[in-house]
Amino acid sequence: MTVAAIDNADRAELCLRESRWPLLAKLHGDFQSVELKNTTNELKEQDAKIRRVLTTTCGQFGLLVVGYSGRDASVMETLSEALTQLNAFPGGLFWVARSAQSVLPAVAEFLQAAVNAGISATIVESPTFDELAGDIVDGIDLPPVLRRHVQESRPEPVLRDIPLSTQERRRFPVLQCSAVPVLLMPTAARRIEATERITTVRARELVREAGVKALAASNGRDIAAFGSDDDLLLAFLPVGGRLAGTVELHPDKDSWARGLIYDALTRAVCRRKPLLPRLRRNGHSVIVAGDLPTHSKERVASRNAQRSGLQSAYSAALFGKVPGHGYPFSEGVKLRLDQAAGHWWCVFEPFTDVELPRSGCDEDHNQDESVECLATPFRRTNPVADWQRERWARRYHNVWSRILSAWAKILAGENGGAIHALGLRDGVGLDAVFQLSPVTAWSRPSHEHDYFLRGGR
Repeated sequence: MTVAAIDNADRAELCLRESRWPLLAKLHGDFQSVELKNTTNELKEQDAKIRRVLTTTCGQFGLLVVGYSGRDASVMETLSEALTQLNAFPGGLFWVARSAQSVLPAVAEFLQAAVNAGISATIVESPTFDELAGDIVDGIDLPPVLRRHVQESRPEPVLRDIPLSTQERRRFPVLQCSAVPVLLMPTAARRIEATERITTVRARELVREAGVKALAASNGRDIAAFGSDDDLLLAFLPVGGRLAGTVELHPDKDSWARGLIYDALTRAVCRRKPLLPRLRRNGHSVIVAGDLPTHSKERVASRNAQRSGLQSAYSAALFGKVPGHGYPFSEGVKLRLDQAAGHWWCVFEPFTDVELPRSGCDEDHNQDESVECLATPFRRTNPVADWQRERWARRYHNVWSRILSAWAKILAGENGGAIHALGLRDGVGLDAVFQLSPVTAWSRPSHEHDYFLRGGR
């Protein structure tokens, strides 16, 4: 790889003329450069030669932007200038950000200008570069020799599993955990072959547009889904979808499989209960649902009975409106599917959800937001944050313990912990079936200490 900076820009131009790749061009130089740009005034303009190299390459290749906010006017001006070239960005534009709503207005305007010029421009949401690289590797087929090379280049992991102590110590559990064991989870999903590769976002859009009850994820080659076979064929008809048996799910290895099971688990714990699922990019949650005027007295009584455990644990309203503001609120839990000590766990964190009025595009509007939402990248403050904190400030250990136990029981349900995401009849398709324990995890000390003996036990 050839490395060029602003003090040796001729090297970059030579590589460009001779098509000598790969080339690493440092627009602002670095600490090893004789010349570099780092002050506000210096960053206002780009080196003419380096700028020419950038605009020229933009006319030959696509562009993937990672780890850059778009705050430098000189860089954004250079990229905008590249849009005027004939056949600019032939490989498309991909701007990676934590969320579509976090990009700056200058970036949104640049991407819109690219779309207006007939260039394929996309925002790719990824929290970190490591996750982005991992998803790319999961989504492509590498030759075995190249895959081995990539794996051998990985650094030693910082976090490693360590064996837990198996020696019996104090039997009295002193810490209740907000997690229940997942005793059974799906091991396979319906495999659907399509005539074109689609993303998980697109797969969900097709399900939603078809108006069917299904859950789907793309593994880069095929589609893995839960649902009736007829519904799945209807949903994926636009991409030539056809049933092709099943695909094994390995959530410990494949992020797409973990995401599909995570979606299914969130749906399953809510089915036939007074709970509502909230599927979001930044994490799923479940909130307590109120009653509707159309509900019969029998249904209201049944739902009240299901909520009775939570009602007793909270000793306060589970839903209603925030005093002084009128915003609807509901008690709920944030869900997470986690693996620890050789087992899968449904981890839940109680919180109070408040439905604030939306202004433009809200970050949490849905899980498949479009690029049109880029016009409002700012975030609003929470006007009821103090009320939410005060609501939890006086809920001490005994109250927390009751709340955790109550949520564990309602999440697991009454059918021995067996829950279904869709509730399909036998033989019509493939459903996601789970079994949760209604008893939370508990922890006890792995060693003796006077602190644990202070009560004389």
